[in-house]
Amino acid sequence: MLLIRANQLARGGSGVSPALADALLAATTREDPPTIAFGGALGTGDLGALAALALQITGDEETGPFAPSDGLPFMSSSALTLADAALTLADLDRALDTAVALGAAAARALGTTAEHFAAEAFEDRHSAIRDTAARLAPSGADASPRVQDPFSMRLLPQSLGSVRSSWEHCRDATLAEVNGAHENPRVFADEQQIAHTGNFYTVDLELACGTLLRALAQDASLLLARLGLLMNPRYTGQAEFLGDGTPDATGAMMLEYLAAAALADIRDLAAAHGGHGVHLSLGAEEHAPFTPQAVRRLGQATGSYRTMLACFAVALRRLPGLDDLLGGLPERHGGLEDRDLSRELSDTASALDRIRLGGSRERTEGRR
Repeated sequence: MLLIRANQLARGGSGVSPALADALLAATTREDPPTIAFGGALGTGDLGALAALALQITGDEETGPFAPSDGLPFMSSSALTLADAALTLADLDRALDTAVALGAAAARALGTTAEHFAAEAFEDRHSAIRDTAARLAPSGADASPRVQDPFSMRLLPQSLGSVRSSWEHCRDATLAEVNGAHENPRVFADEQQIAHTGNFYTVDLELACGTLLRALAQDASLLLARLGLLMNPRYTGQAEFLGDGTPDATGAMMLEYLAAAALADIRDLAAAHGGHGVHLSLGAEEHAPFTPQAVRRLGQATGSYRTMLACFAVALRRLPGLDDLLGGLPERHGGLEDRDLSRELSDTASALDRIRLGGSRERTEGRR
């Protein structure tokens, strides 16, 4: 938050005293950083958080070089919401990379029809979908006996690519706010003019978060379906639920329940929440986009999506040869016998960002 507000002020147009900008920069390197008051924002500025920050960074100056007019322009920012969005998007970025690696490993392990990822079939699609298909495509694989696979495998490029496309839109909306001089009032120094504007209104970011949430919910639904395929001997050639074959063994079945609960959370978080009116400030402020709440919902959904990915990774690893397909996996905690999977799931969740397709350079090739 400190760095984003400093970056915004450096763009010009706020009219704050240079001393306040200097104090803000100094606060970013203090051994005792300011305490940030989180909450209370509606998408029209993180007023409470920035007001509390301003009091802390100017409080040791009893008279100080700060002007009385510094207060309003300094608080005219959603810097805290933007910092929250940036960290959430970075977390989801890593999760989506892992989702592609797990999808590619599943396609190879299940003998998915390679035609589903053929480059020529994606020539007129969004670049994010094309790149995802290229990263998923098996190389040198034997022809699959199936003409068509279940949707959860066939739609991997379209689904994950659409999530990536929505992620890019959300990233761009965040960066536009981080790097913009969207001040209120906006000061035009050369013209000696001041304009009171509504540029504090972060509706574009709220809408982008909503779209990304819905895209994530769609993909999470297919992720659960893929997990169901791993439980089915028809597709794996292994025992039911990837167990050890003993009668009534449940193997990895419980992972389906945990993943389904996480999917329910994501769907709830993706439900429409926008368009609600409010009446504040004696009725002068009769609307808010509730962007901070949308960003927090996206963060919670990302956590649930990560839980689903960890469930899928633990189940997928029970197939023969998966340790050769995937790198970055934690140590095993047992075999296929019925056992408590909690520790293995926890370790896998912690290692998600390190899981990559074995021997691939997909992180540096393709979309990057």
